[in-house]
Amino acid sequence: MVRGTRNNYSDAVSPSEAGKELRSNSEADKVAQEAGYDNAHDFKEQNKPSGKGSDWNMMHNKKTGEIFLRRLSDGKIVKTREFTK
Repeated sequence: MVRGTRNNYSDAVSPSEAGKELRSNSEADKVAQEAGYDNAHDFKEQNKPSGKGSDWNMMHNKKTGEIFLRRLSDGKIVKTREFTK
């Protein structure tokens, strides 16, 4: 899926706000698909602020449905402004 515009990113957020880190591909794919993307790779490529998609892990707050990205190099967590349905 190709989105027309990139999201605006906010300042880093706390791990408690971001929820659970999605460490398995199948788990990340499922959340990405619930947000309307083909898979986790597609989601990360469309929503990453910088670098490669593989430089980021997805996080999901099940209570709010919001999806975040965590940079592997330094642990910074950013909002994507994307939600599961």
